[in-house]
Amino acid sequence: YYPEKNKPLKILDMCTGSGCIAISLAKEYQKAEITATDISLKALKIAKLNAFNQQCNKQINFLHCDLIKKNNIYDIVVSNPPYLSKDRYSKISSEIQLFEPKIALIASNDGFEFYEKIISILNNLINNNSMVFLEIDFDQSNKIRDILKFNQLKCIKVAKDIQNLDRVLIVKKS
Repeated sequence: YYPEKNKPLKILDMCTGSGCIAISLAKEYQKAEITATDISLKALKIAKLNAFNQQCNKQINFLHCDLIKKNNIYDIVVSNPPYLSKDRYSKISSEIQLFEPKIALIASNDGFEFYEKIISILNNLINNNSMVFLEIDFDQSNKIRDILKFNQLKCIKVAKDIQNLDRVLIVKKS
């Protein structure tokens, strides 16, 4: 799914962190109106600075909130939420543990907390033509597909990473 570059899209990036996804989308889709949310004020401060440095800060509306509170309809929804269980976090590289805040990595309910929250509100944020992109850990695909199905959503494609592991679920309304 690649929308027209000159189309005025509405894009939502939940759990934006440093803003790299929202900024990349702003650079690629210059007519898009982008909303980027995060619960961390520190992360949003960094994201705003990054957007300013990439000269796309006027295109992105940064909101401090837990996911999103408004029921707007978006053409594209993206999220790279925290998805590691505490056990999995204890096994990742020390470099990641040293430089990435825990709040950006660890999720309760064995790493599925944010998928359950995000997926439960998606039907209020998308229509039949909208696309959703959810970054996942390599072994979470089946459980997240079950959560999607329960919420009348379906995974239409799984994108693999460079190691050929499941990394992004592409989702639409059922």
